[in-house]
Amino acid sequence: MSRGYISVATSQIGPFVPSEAFGTATSLHQQGRLREAERLYRVVLQREPGHFDALRCLGALRAQQGEFDDAIRLIRRAVETNQQSAEALHDLGTVLEAAQRQAEAVHCYEKALALKPDYAEVHLSLGNALQALGRHHEAIPRFEKALALRPTHGAAHANLGISLNAVGRNADAIQHFELALAAETGNPAAHNNLGVALQVAGRHAAAIAQFGQALALKPDYAQAHYNLGNSHYALGRFTESIACNERAIALKPDYAKAYNNLGNSLMALGRDGEAIAYFEKAFVLDPGLRTSSSS
Repeated sequence: MSRGYISVATSQIGPFVPSEAFGTATSLHQQGRLREAERLYRVVLQREPGHFDALRCLGALRAQQGEFDDAIRLIRRAVETNQQSAEALHDLGTVLEAAQRQAEAVHCYEKALALKPDYAEVHLSLGNALQALGRHHEAIPRFEKALALRPTHGAAHANLGISLNAVGRNADAIQHFELALAAETGNPAAHNNLGVALQVAGRHAAAIAQFGQALALKPDYAQAHYNLGNSHYALGRFTESIACNERAIALKPDYAKAYNNLGNSLMALGRDGEAIAYFEKAFVLDPGLRTSSSS
């Protein structure tokens, strides 16, 4: 038997102790040995079908494997086993979100907060789910509550900035994106988000600096290349904008907005024939896209 391999057959040597088996399973899980961990979690659940922690952990593992239906079923069983666990409800909401079932996730988070009102991570998760549903006005107070509980939470600052920007509170958004960067230095998404907010404010030179920071950290960041192209376009730097959008398309060949903005820059340089071809490509990729617009 190879070193570290867990065999259920060992239970024939001595009494099976679920707590010990569960501890071994969690250790394997933390090491990334998912198949071995899954096997042992299931053995624990065969012996103790209502083992709360095994249900939660196996559910989390199945979500890692992309098996969301099984993960949801397992974590629902955990919730049924302990209906006072805000943590299990948060787990369930997180997996529902991963399965693109945001409305159901919102319900889980609300139930978790009814049990534990000062649970910062659930306020953040609820804000994220509401944001994904386009309900920015409802998401904002959730992010604000998360920050009241954890003032230096970088993700809460960043996501609050996104919703503030979406409802037209651009100056407030910039402030929170800056706080996100202060909390989490070296985060390319935070630099990109701040750049977008600066674009909205018409501060394109400052936006370009932020997109440059994002790309220094993550050179294959297609969205940052696209956004950088937008600021170059706004400043009349059409050749630079073309290069940025070409790079975005190389990284993300179905990037309809980048094709559209490439067409805009080509048209600005009088290269109408080439521009039309890119507008047509953008329309094929996204028929709802308004072409001939850099927005």
